[in-house]
Amino acid sequence: MRTVFILFLMFPVLALAQVGGKGDFIPNLEDVPRMPTMEVIHDQGFVFDAPAARVVEVYTLVLAADEEIAQFYDNSLIQLGWARSARNTYTRNDEKLTIIIEADGDSPDNSKSQKIVRFLLSPAGPHQETRHGL
Repeated sequence: MRTVFILFLMFPVLALAQVGGKGDFIPNLEDVPRMPTMEVIHDQGFVFDAPAARVVEVYTLVLAADEEIAQFYDNSLIQLGWARSARNTYTRNDEKLTIIIEADGDSPDNSKSQKIVRFLLSPAGPHQETRHGL
């Protein structure tokens, strides 16, 4: 009985570890998983943290197609309590997360190539509408 209880308590931790592939999360966005093979660009981005709100911008690099990135975050973020409000835009509580995917170099945007993925967390605003299942 004790073993079952311990496993029950560990299940959420194990589930979250699997969401990001290796259990890695984006720095300063402690509950946004990092895609496998995604590398953080540490000398770009910023963090503004105030009692009323926070604004965080993180830049990453990954070799993937745009749709692969969008699908990963659609699947992962919804499991973590985020609601999709538009393509590559999610809300939770009073925060909005926008994911911007850009080609790194001359590769076509939709091909599997090196991409710069920018994560921007900002206040959602007082009248932000949240739609589920888009």
